[in-house]
Amino acid sequence: MSDLKDIKVKRVAKSFGTKCVLDGYSAVFPAGRITCLMGESGCGKTTLLNLILRLTKPDGGEISGVPDKLAAVFQENRLCDDFSALTNVRIIGASVENARETLIALGLGDSLSRPVRELSGGMKRRVAIARALCADCELMVMDEPFKGLDDVTRRHCIDEVRSRMGGRTAIVVTHDREDADMLGAEIITMPSGGCGGNAAK
Repeated sequence: MSDLKDIKVKRVAKSFGTKCVLDGYSAVFPAGRITCLMGESGCGKTTLLNLILRLTKPDGGEISGVPDKLAAVFQENRLCDDFSALTNVRIIGASVENARETLIALGLGDSLSRPVRELSGGMKRRVAIARALCADCELMVMDEPFKGLDDVTRRHCIDEVRSRMGGRTAIVVTHDREDADMLGAEIITMPSGGCGGNAAK
């Protein structure tokens, strides 16, 4: 993945109706590194992720350097409840071996064949994380991936994410500075209030 480029957000603007979310926002996410995006609720973090993922288009400005192969952990798990944990990971093209090993590493070895609907919220979250880790991607975008996990499980999941990056770029939204420290991440703090000519430092 030596051809990865820094992801550059240049004076990006985005509004939804009359609600301005981003107004001239700029930031750089270094290639092959983990960057944690922090800031108060409502400052536009999730909107920025959706723009980077090309799920929505900016009203102005530009985003460059985003690779073609992407994976995401959204705020919602977005799993297929009737499928097993293993199938939910394999659905993105992961091999049985890779999916099984990753789920086991995340503490789900006893639940590989259980329908996701039978799993706890924390277990579902780990399935969503495993799915992203197993994806053939160059950029992982993770929106509060460790929310709802107990401290021991959260620390273990963070260790697994960090050890399985494999040179990929990652952008992780978190409200917890400790998460960023454990990930060894650079931190970008978005200004509060969303709009008003906001630019990252």
